[in-house]
Amino acid sequence: MKGMNIALLEYLLVYIDKEHSFKKGKGKRIKYVVPTIDTRTMRIHAIIFYGMVEDKAFSLTNENKDKDLHEWIMEWLTEDM
Repeated sequence: MKGMNIALLEYLLVYIDKEHSFKKGKGKRIKYVVPTIDTRTMRIHAIIFYGMVEDKAFSLTNENKDKDLHEWIMEWLTEDM
């Protein structure tokens, strides 16, 4: 099944708070995380990050439909570390 599950979202939010927190002035300084959840399947298929440094959107549509959303986001979060 496509998309990220709720447990991986929870892991991602804990990781962001630890390594990329706006309030702690660390990493990408992410302030808001906006997931789009399909309530039929309880899977996340898109996430937008709003931060002090940049905003970034990830969506499993078109050319990205076969990507692993969690891995794709983690690559972005760890690219400069």
